[in-house]
Amino acid sequence: LSNHDTGESIGKKIASILCPRLEDEDDEIRQMVLDSIIYPGNEDVFPYLYRALKRKGIYGDSNFTNYRVKVIESIGLVGDKSFVPELVKILKTKSFFAVVESSEIRVATVKALGNIGGEEARKVLEGVMASDSREIVREEAKLVLERMID
Repeated sequence: LSNHDTGESIGKKIASILCPRLEDEDDEIRQMVLDSIIYPGNEDVFPYLYRALKRKGIYGDSNFTNYRVKVIESIGLVGDKSFVPELVKILKTKSFFAVVESSEIRVATVKALGNIGGEEARKVLEGVMASDSREIVREEAKLVLERMID
């Protein structure tokens, strides 16, 4: 779809109007925006999803965790492999000063990688299954890998 007057795609126009609201403080608004803009192949939302994924919040804040899970789930639905490196960072954060993400966020990341697929995602999931410190995350990686078998 495109706007014949400007040549701008309708997806890009919608993204430019709605996506800035991903920064809204109201959780319901952020949720509605994600529900409205996510569909496979909608590349117009990629820059906004990258920013949303990197958004900082208060560790342990359930609203922030829920938002971050929804962003990660949305990335899995979009299914673009360009997000894999950012998702891998979530699973590989283990430095002394970095806080390891919650189990909910890690499980959502595992599922998103499974939805995106590909060899890089498979290798990461195999590593998660073998060595993640949380059993629920290891189990989810195992389930996702079983579904990825061609």
